[in-house]
Amino acid sequence: MSAFDTVTLPDPVPTGESSLEHILATRRSDRSFAMTPLTLQQVGQLLWACQGVTSEDGKRTAPSAFGLFSLSIYVAPRIVTSLDQGLYRYIPAQHQLEGVGSDKDMYRFIAEVLVEGSTYDSAADFLLTGSLPPLKEKKGDFALPELCLEAGHAAQNVLLQATSLGLASVPIGAIHAEQAKEFIAEGLDAVYAVQVGHPAGISSDRP
Repeated sequence: MSAFDTVTLPDPVPTGESSLEHILATRRSDRSFAMTPLTLQQVGQLLWACQGVTSEDGKRTAPSAFGLFSLSIYVAPRIVTSLDQGLYRYIPAQHQLEGVGSDKDMYRFIAEVLVEGSTYDSAADFLLTGSLPPLKEKKGDFALPELCLEAGHAAQNVLLQATSLGLASVPIGAIHAEQAKEFIAEGLDAVYAVQVGHPAGISSDRP
């Protein structure tokens, strides 16, 4: 798929083989990734866990203050089958990806936006961004904390889903927010990221 195409993702699977308790007990941050591609099904499942629509009235997998769903999720695949390298925006209502950047943009994204991220050879990087103005109308000075909390809820879903799929993952909070604005839509603030790939077999001793 071209980095500027709209990609329809495979349907998410609503049931898994592991219990929630087992997934919680085994989730760890892992910064050692194998150079093994993720499948489009796995990427779609991770995006669904992050912000997938789960009801006819538009509710999603993660809670949102006032139901505003202020997050926008971007993914930069490095090695994903049937998906070119680039930068894509997730469209939850259609469970699709919208291509917004070429492969060169993707490498700049990794090197310039994620402070820690350029050292980790993940198969795909997920960037959680949000729009503050709607939240400011409701929450005033508490808008940014609310957005960060919402991103935290969604990122944890990605981490747990990755664990359930047998994948390695690590959250990245160190983001160059101003550089991120070159890659994402105007008015969005980058607040969190998650890197995912197949485990290399050497887990980090950090929590």
